[in-house]
Amino acid sequence: MKKMLTFLFLMFYSLIFSITIDTLDNQNYTGTFLSMNRALVFIKDHNNKIQKISLSMIKDMNFTREEKENMYFSLNNTYTFKGAFERIDGDYFIFKNDNAIFYIKNSDLKIVVVKKRVLSSYVATIFGEFRFNSIKIISDKLWKVSTNYGIIEIPSNYILSYFRPNLSSKNKNIVYFKNGDFLFYENIEIKNGLFIFKALDFSFYASAEDIIFLKSKNYIPQIDSFKEMYKLTINEKEFYTKSFKIVNNSLVFDNYSFKNPKIDFISRSIVNLFVSEDSFIGGISVNNNRIYVSAQSGLFYIFDFYGNLIKKFSLKSFAVDPPVIYKNKVFVSTIRKSLYVISNDSTITKFDFDTISAGVSIKSQNTLLLPTWYRGFFILDQNLKVLKSFDTKMSKFSSIIDHEGNIIFLDAYSNIMKLDKGFNILFSKQFGDEALTTYFNIDKDNNIYVNGPYVTFTVFDKNGNILWKVDLDDLPYSYPLIDKDKTVYVSSKGKYLYALKNGKILWKKYIGYIPGTGILTKNMIILNALDHNVYFIDKKTGNIIKKYHLGYSKMLCSDDNNNIFFAGSNGVIAILYLNEDIISQYKFSCKHTNNPYIK
Repeated sequence: MKKMLTFLFLMFYSLIFSITIDTLDNQNYTGTFLSMNRALVFIKDHNNKIQKISLSMIKDMNFTREEKENMYFSLNNTYTFKGAFERIDGDYFIFKNDNAIFYIKNSDLKIVVVKKRVLSSYVATIFGEFRFNSIKIISDKLWKVSTNYGIIEIPSNYILSYFRPNLSSKNKNIVYFKNGDFLFYENIEIKNGLFIFKALDFSFYASAEDIIFLKSKNYIPQIDSFKEMYKLTINEKEFYTKSFKIVNNSLVFDNYSFKNPKIDFISRSIVNLFVSEDSFIGGISVNNNRIYVSAQSGLFYIFDFYGNLIKKFSLKSFAVDPPVIYKNKVFVSTIRKSLYVISNDSTITKFDFDTISAGVSIKSQNTLLLPTWYRGFFILDQNLKVLKSFDTKMSKFSSIIDHEGNIIFLDAYSNIMKLDKGFNILFSKQFGDEALTTYFNIDKDNNIYVNGPYVTFTVFDKNGNILWKVDLDDLPYSYPLIDKDKTVYVSSKGKYLYALKNGKILWKKYIGYIPGTGILTKNMIILNALDHNVYFIDKKTGNIIKKYHLGYSKMLCSDDNNNIFFAGSNGVIAILYLNEDIISQYKFSCKHTNNPYIK
């Protein structure tokens, strides 16, 4: 009976999951489809052996229905689509799905698989970047796509790489939409209640509600506060308003109506926004009206607030934390090995340390604290000479210097430890039986707020005694934000945002993945989620007030003028203005000195 069941299972398996291939030399192959490129098909036969078959030798190839329904293909320019392989016609691979047909030139095809892949959500072109649905793509000729602004046919030579397309808004008119699309437009018309943006031979139609930022290339925005939600520069005059709309062929707000106006600037509480040709996820630092960011390409950029490039350095790696700024020096810790020091925004010096785990902390006016994964801490002088060390195996990210100058850190063995200024152990507490999750924070009384162990959020007093703890639905995931009344806001890996106080859950709201850090204000929690939205959340209720689709960044930062600075994964750098006070958090000064007494 068991043999019969095994036989039936194998028969069923072969019918459901087997590709069949007949070749020109009369060979027959049956097995599980693994992948295909422009030259070869890879399958695993029923003897568990990998077979590779040249496409030029294939006479007939048949996929199962399940394989076709779960087929993905990627192009050399890094776009990925879902579609079933139909046939090869001359130089083209032909794929179909319910909504589109694809003619992929063999030289453009990278790989075909049945393993789920992340689909391309936007198309990058020489005139902007926008969300799309495919209709008909001939990879070497044109892309016919449906967008929020209508159906357009884009010549293939206008299409840029999906990954780091090298787009820049420098010397271009830019309009940025609430869904994250942006266009480099040539001119604007207002007609029938809509904006019409002209870009090359294309027209894009958008409503007033769609726009969160617009700037003409010759307009220089003032770095100042917003008196209302919107700031507009119309016919070379500035206006502030709570809202505006398009009525027929006119732009209308308050008691004003402008027919066919000259529009230089429209902004929804965004001081400035520009697009760089790189990708940023490591956070952002700011000093003296300059922006410092490390890019995934291994380059390091210094911009002014207007988007002008001041300086660019090659680090050949990207930073593990935002740059640390102190005494006209910028300290950049890169993945695994190197610490770079940039002096006066002009010269750069490299120092090598094994397994750097985080950015430096300014321990005193003349010393730095450098954490590493496997070799513990180092105290360095101004010339980065090692003065002292403490041997331990660190957990994932940086230590904290508290308000008394002591050092708090998590090690890889679930110990939370506090050292005094001389590296003497003040306490060591173990809880849980595996390494703690990443983030922890302190309040002004040096109480310690820790993500962990497991699904528990734990608060210690400054002597290492547990004050309270509470279980969440999943692992605590984001950097805990601490309010003046010691209410804590933290997200979970289960996609919920929590408000916690004294061991109780005040509220819990579904929000999505928020693995990084945020900003706390008098009335709001501001968080950047993996869905690329910056959320503004009512901290009394957990309800979303508004959102900006800017990209993803590991860390936001804020300055004393109530500005929030953002540098994202899609190359967007933005300065957002908040019309309310920001509640200072330990690690969020825009210089990131990681020391509450060092500015």
